[in-house]
Amino acid sequence: TALEPNEYTQTQAGLTFKHEAGRIAFETGAALSQFDYDDAELQDDLFLDQDFRDRDEFTGTARVALAFDPSLAVYSQVQYLLADYAPAGFYNPFNRDYDGVVALVGTDFEFGRRVSGDIAVGYQYYSYDDPSFEEISDVAFAGNLDVMLARRTSLSASAERKVIDP
Repeated sequence: TALEPNEYTQTQAGLTFKHEAGRIAFETGAALSQFDYDDAELQDDLFLDQDFRDRDEFTGTARVALAFDPSLAVYSQVQYLLADYAPAGFYNPFNRDYDGVVALVGTDFEFGRRVSGDIAVGYQYYSYDDPSFEEISDVAFAGNLDVMLARRTSLSASAERKVIDP
């Protein structure tokens, strides 16, 4: 019933460290995102509070890869996620805070100079602070494919299975 789409501000900061030693590569990183939702404007100069959607999200990632040759590597990746929502209130009595872990095993590949990508499969687990929300324990996967069609033209596709809090 809002008169316009709900707007929000997202602020992000992150840091990544990468190191390669021979055939082994290591990457670790951390990122912090803050979401601040504006109230939704309703008819008759009324507003619907959206503060219950405000949150801070932290993501930490570690990845180790072993290259068999320049065009093929296998990797293992672990990601830790933590979300801290604004305190529960009148419009949302639930504590939506959660933490999660996503573990993947995959491969980076390159076919000639035109096709490259990666694909991984693994496990994801999310636990919510509110006991009325069920834990999530399921299969996770991610994949990317880049195809160079011409010198300055490429086609990219990606797929991922992950948990997104609506």
